[in-house]
Amino acid sequence: MNSRTLAWLLALLCASLGAQWLAGRVAPEGTGFEWPGPPGLVGTLPGAPLLTYATLAMLCAGLLTWLVLSLLRARTTPPAVLGPFAVLAGLLVVIITANELLATLRPASLVALHAPAHETPRLVMLAVVAVALPVGLVWAIRRRSGAATWRVIVAAIAANLATAIVFGDLVPQPVQQFTIPSASMAPTIEVGDLIRVNRWVPAWRTPRRGEVTVTRARGEAAFVRRVIALPGERVALTAGIVVVNGTPLARTPEGAARTHDLLPMPLQLWREQAPEGTSWLIGEMPAPGPNRTMAELTVPAGHVFMLGDNRDNSLDSRFPRVGPVPLATVQGPVFQRITARRDAPALLAGPERR
Repeated sequence: MNSRTLAWLLALLCASLGAQWLAGRVAPEGTGFEWPGPPGLVGTLPGAPLLTYATLAMLCAGLLTWLVLSLLRARTTPPAVLGPFAVLAGLLVVIITANELLATLRPASLVALHAPAHETPRLVMLAVVAVALPVGLVWAIRRRSGAATWRVIVAAIAANLATAIVFGDLVPQPVQQFTIPSASMAPTIEVGDLIRVNRWVPAWRTPRRGEVTVTRARGEAAFVRRVIALPGERVALTAGIVVVNGTPLARTPEGAARTHDLLPMPLQLWREQAPEGTSWLIGEMPAPGPNRTMAELTVPAGHVFMLGDNRDNSLDSRFPRVGPVPLATVQGPVFQRITARRDAPALLAGPERR
C-alpha cells in the first residue's frame, strides 16, 4: 500500500471520528449515549469501535488475499492487492459515519428505515451490494496485479472466509443493533425502537443492576430485559414491589402513559430505585395483574435475575420458562436507543436523580 493510499484512509478515519463527535454534541435528548457511558474516547464517539473493527477486517482480508495469491504463485505486490481493500475500507467509513449522523440528527428517519415495511428494499440493496462488492474487488485486484482471474477469486474467497472466522466468531462485532418487536420494555423501549448493544463489555465485567441487557441462548431469539438481582442475591416480588435481600426497592409515582404499539395500553408509571442510587421507569397496568407477587428465590451462581419494565406484559425471570438467566448467554448492555419519541425516558438514570 503506497503512502498516498494510507494517508487518504487515515484522513477518512479522522474525518469520520470528528463528524461523529460533532453529531454527539448536537444530538437531541434521548438519542445519544446513555448513562453510564463508556469513559474516554469511545464514550464520545459512538461509532468509533465499529469503524475500527470494520477497517481492520478489510485490511486483514486484503493482507490474507495477497498471501494466498503468493502461495498460488501469482506475481503481484502488496500495494496492488491492498489498494482496493483500502478503498473499500474508506467506503465503509463513509457509510458508517452517514448512519451514525442519521441516527443522531434524524433518529425518526433511521427508525422508519428499519421498519418491517422497508424490509424488501433493504434486502434488495443488500443483495446488490453482496454481488457488486466482490465483483468489483476481483476486477480491481486483477487489473492492478495482472494475476489470473481464477487465482484472484480463489484468494479472495479463502481470505474472506478466514476473516469471517476471525472477526465473526473469535472476535465479535463491538456493536450489534436490534429492532424491538414488543412492548415488554415499555415505557423505556417501545415497539419499533432500535437499540445498540456493546458486545465487548462481557469480556471484562459482569452485568450491573439496572442495566438493560440483551441475552441470547444458542438457537433462540434475542431477549432484552433489565438486570434486577445479581448472582447469590435473594429476590422476591410483593404486590409489584421488588425485594432484594430483604430490602424493597424504593419507588415513586411518575404519572401515566400509553404504550406505542398497535394496541396502545395505559400504564401507571413508577420510578424504581436501586440500592446503588441508579433508577429507571417501569410501567404497570391500572388494574392489578396476576404476576406481581413471586416467592423469594436465590439467584444461582453464574446467573442474573431480569425483569421487563412493562411489569404486567413481560416474559422474564419470574416465569419458570425463563428463570434466572445464565451469564454465558449475555450479549452485552444496551448503550444506545434510537427512537422517534422526544419524551423517551433514559435507559438508566444516575444517582443524581435521588
